[in-house]
Amino acid sequence: MTRRRHNRETEPIGSSHEIPRIVYQINLCRSIVSSSLPRSFSLIRVVLILGLLLLAVGGLASPAGSIFYSKLDLQYKELKDANAHHLSLDVHSPQQATSAPIIVSIHGGSWAFGDKSLISPSKLSWLIELGYVVVSTNYRLSSNKVKHPHHVTDVAAAIAWVTRNIAAYGGNPNAIYLMGHSAGAHLASLVTLDESRLINEGVDPVAIRGVVLIDSASLNMVNTMQDLKDTPSSPYHDAFGAKPETWKDASPFHHIDTNRKYPPFLILVASPVLMPDADHLKTVRERKWQEVLSFALQLEKANTLVYTVNAMQYKSHRSIDRDLGKKNDLPSAMVAMFLNQSEAVRSGAQSSMQMNPTTELTVNGKIWEDAKRELGDHSANVLFHYRDIDDNGKLDPSELRENEIPYLDQWDLDNDGSVSREDIIKGYESLPNNEQL
Repeated sequence: MTRRRHNRETEPIGSSHEIPRIVYQINLCRSIVSSSLPRSFSLIRVVLILGLLLLAVGGLASPAGSIFYSKLDLQYKELKDANAHHLSLDVHSPQQATSAPIIVSIHGGSWAFGDKSLISPSKLSWLIELGYVVVSTNYRLSSNKVKHPHHVTDVAAAIAWVTRNIAAYGGNPNAIYLMGHSAGAHLASLVTLDESRLINEGVDPVAIRGVVLIDSASLNMVNTMQDLKDTPSSPYHDAFGAKPETWKDASPFHHIDTNRKYPPFLILVASPVLMPDADHLKTVRERKWQEVLSFALQLEKANTLVYTVNAMQYKSHRSIDRDLGKKNDLPSAMVAMFLNQSEAVRSGAQSSMQMNPTTELTVNGKIWEDAKRELGDHSANVLFHYRDIDDNGKLDPSELRENEIPYLDQWDLDNDGSVSREDIIKGYESLPNNEQL
C-alpha cells in the first residue's frame, strides 16, 4: 500500500468526536421550530455576514495535515468488454484505522464522465480527519452500450465489495455512509431506495447507515425527463432513454416504500444553472426547492429522518461539492454534524437524531459578491457547453430558449446581438441583494 502524508491548504471543521458549536446552536433552534410546525414552515434563515462567519466558524478547525494509506484501482467487478478502470475503486484509510466507519464516495459527471480520482484533496483529507475510511468508486459511463440500470448496478457491486473486503483496510462493513455529488447523488439515493440492487449483490441494506446527497442531478427522474420533453438530446436521454417505465425505474422518489424505514438522509441543494435574471432565478429556485421537499416528505412518510439544506442563494452546483472540507464552509459543518450524530446513534452513544430539520443559508457582503461571480462563471461554463452549437464563443438568438429572448437586450452588455460568457458573469454580478432572490 502507498503511504501518503497529505498537508492541506485548508483545515477541516469539527472532528469525529465533536459537533461544531455553531452547528449545535443552529440545530437547537431548528429543533424548537420543527417540533411545533410542519416541515413547510420549519425554516430557519441563517444570515451569514463575513465577520460573523469568521467569528463563529473560524475557530472550529482541526490541526492541519493527515496521514492515510491509499490502495488504488482495486477491481470490484469483472465484465467482458467493459473498461476495467470503470469497475474499480480506491480505498483511503486513516493511519491505524480499526473498524472505522466508511464513506463510499460516488462521483458526478452526468453519468457520462468523471472519475473516482477527482475527489478533491480538501474533501478527502477532511473525511479522513473525521475518522472515516473513504472509498471512492467508479462506475460504467453512459455510451451506446451503457444505459440505466448499468450505473446503479455497478455502484451496488462496489458496495458489495466494500462489505466483503473493507475490514482488511480498517473499516467496519456494517457502518457504511454513501456520499454522492450530482449524478453520484442520484445513484446514492437510488441504490439506497431500490434495495433490490443491493440484495441482488448479497448486501443487507441495513449496512447503509446514512446518505449524503450533494445537489442531486435528479430525485424524481420522471419529472426530470418530462421537463426535458422539448430538449432533443441531453446526458439524461443518453443515460435513461425515452421510455417512461425506465424513467420510473431510475427515479429514487418512485422507489420509496412508505411501509419501511430507510437510513437518514442529508440533502444539500445548490443554485440551478440559469441565465442571470433575478425573477426567473427566484422562480426556478423555488420550484427546485419544492421538488426537494416533496422527496423529503415522501421519505418522512416512511418514518425516515431527513435533513435538508438550502444553499441555493450562494452555492453553485460546482462549489457546493468543491468547497466541502474547506475552512469556514458551513455546508461542511452540516455534513460533519449529520455524520457525527448518525455515528453516535449507531454506536449507542446517542439515543436519537434531531427530527427533520430544514435550514436555509444566505450570505451578504464580500461572500455574496464572490458567490455571484462563481454562480455566473459556473452557469456560463454549462450554458456554453450545451448551447453554443456553432462554437463561436457567443450565444446567438437561435441558441436561446424562447422565454429568454425578451431578455437578450438586458444581457447583451456589449450590444453585439448575442450573449458572451462575460455578459453572463457580469449579469450575475449585477444581481440585487441575495435576500431578494
